Amino acid sequence: SEYEEGESSSIEDLDVYDIKCRQCSRELTRRGMRVYLCANPDERLYSTDIPMPNMRRGVPMSLDSCACMAEKVQCASCEEVVGYHITRPCEDCGSLEHNGHYWLFLDAHVIGDCRGIHWSDLPYNGAEESVEESGGAADTGSHSTPEARAEGPQRCPICLSSQLWKPTRLRGCCGHLFCYGCISREVDARGCCPVDRLPITREMLEVIDDA
Repeated sequence: SEYEEGESSSIEDLDVYDIKCRQCSRELTRRGMRVYLCANPDERLYSTDIPMPNMRRGVPMSLDSCACMAEKVQCASCEEVVGYHITRPCEDCGSLEHNGHYWLFLDAHVIGDCRGIHWSDLPYNGAEESVEESGGAADTGSHSTPEARAEGPQRCPICLSSQLWKPTRLRGCCGHLFCYGCISREVDARGCCPVDRLPITREMLEVIDDA
């Protein structure tokens, strides 16, 4: 588990980093944050809130710093291990304040370049900033509580966006539809559908329109 680096007490004021694989220079995410581990403040690394296509989940692994359950994260291009995904925080880390990111990148395996924007500039649901410029803030999602309900069949129940980013259905479960970034966060943080509270896993996420 991790927390943001810097003197600001607000995540929204922190810099956004472009994270690339050090081995092949493939871009892994444009939503990186500079952080340190809750369990070991001396260990600096990067984190992100939403996994992107160039990030591939790997085999389970153990961590030296704590008892969190984790799995390796690989570059989808060269298969280099670039970090890890926390699948279940341990009791100690779960009790500490952190930034809500469960995808970690190791300094030695990635390159982080500051983009010159802050986290407040990023759409909540994971869409590119250019979409926000063309469609307005409401179309890319504004942070709502998990208990929020859709006002219509095309709205994401979490961010209330009327233009779902990478519409994702909960396959083999309740079938509810969300923005990919929104429901991905819910799987990591709570492991249940925010509409009916049924248990969900990452394997249930079915992107039905990746345009």
